[in-house]
Amino acid sequence: MCKLIAAIFLIYFFLFNLPLYSFDKISQNVTIYSTGVSVINESYNVESINEQVSLAITIPANTVQSTINTFNLENQQILLEQENISKLLHKNDSVTILLENGSTFKGFVLNDHGWDPGDGAIILNVESISDKNKYENNPIIIIDDKKIISVQINELANGEEFDYRQKELQKVNISGISKAKDIIVSYVTRKTFSWFPAYIK
Repeated sequence: MCKLIAAIFLIYFFLFNLPLYSFDKISQNVTIYSTGVSVINESYNVESINEQVSLAITIPANTVQSTINTFNLENQQILLEQENISKLLHKNDSVTILLENGSTFKGFVLNDHGWDPGDGAIILNVESISDKNKYENNPIIIIDDKKIISVQINELANGEEFDYRQKELQKVNISGISKAKDIIVSYVTRKTFSWFPAYIK
């Protein structure tokens, strides 16, 4: 009797708990900027569309959490194994900010815990300003993120080491309704890869 119950339990487990759709990573595209920021796009293949799917992947630990996004997946849910993922900007990063009124500010980020778009105001130790008459006596300014058009990263803060081997990885579970056979996952990482030009005579 016990063997029969065990057999029924195993059949139930395999029928209702195994993933219905398999995933294969079919491509990975990495764009590495000289500032130390990398944009990664990974494409996964699913067997069917308009079905609930779940995908477990690993990403570098210094991935910017707010940049994790999917394409061809509706009602997406992204669950992270741990929440201590890097922000896009860290304290002392050099940036140039363009505002909706055309003003530009170049300087260093002063937010203690870093900054992501949508976090609210960004605090800047200003190095140069397009409208010097208006701000020349205020080397430290607070900029409302709703007025920001773009943020250009000039240089990442010193003191962070590159980890070319990506020893620390972060597990992510992504689920949703597939809208195509290729599910694309994109994200941005800081100082995972780097490059520099070399001139040979």
